[in-house]
Amino acid sequence: MGKSPIGTRPNEAKYGMALYGAAWPEGEYFFVCGGGGHGLVNRIVWGQYKDGRCSDQLGEYKLGKETPMGMLMCPWGSSLLLGNASGGIRRLQIGSDDPVDHRPKLVEVSAAFQESLTSLSAEVSTMRFNSRGNMLAVGFRDNSTVQVIAYPSMRELVAWKLDDPEVKDIDFCPHTAAAAIMQHHQQQQQQSGFELLATVGGNGVCQIWEV
Repeated sequence: MGKSPIGTRPNEAKYGMALYGAAWPEGEYFFVCGGGGHGLVNRIVWGQYKDGRCSDQLGEYKLGKETPMGMLMCPWGSSLLLGNASGGIRRLQIGSDDPVDHRPKLVEVSAAFQESLTSLSAEVSTMRFNSRGNMLAVGFRDNSTVQVIAYPSMRELVAWKLDDPEVKDIDFCPHTAAAAIMQHHQQQQQQSGFELLATVGGNGVCQIWEV
């Protein structure tokens, strides 16, 4: 017996576009994003996973000309961040006006907050929050730069330019573990906001940064 076509198995779904990101807040509903032009609409789609089945599209939010190349759930599951192909980050608030099934809907954040996000002008390759949710690390595809930003003020804290063609991925060490590591190395003089960040690049090098 041959395999079932992709998208026909109970735990699969196709949404008529190239997919570049996924995020899942608490509950049954999940989000995916994609598009890419050539007749494909740039959008966020949400579905539901229930009783072992992945639903068809239950809703969408169209993104216009901006192709989302990645998506990240904000701390506490209240909003989504999108890294745009043309540069910058876009944030959408998650809400619901469905008192029965609590189906989600997405709402744009204020213009002032959005302006602070679009000031990150290069294409975003990867994003991560620290475990406390007060720092956002962003890796950029074109200029091999990693930037750490205070969240939600979006104030730049520190940035590095890697000796690497591309930032592939980044992640924070959990804060309590980072504190224990640095205490072990007798560096208690660091501030209480101290974090450790790992970066990996296209040249196969992993680096650890003190934030």
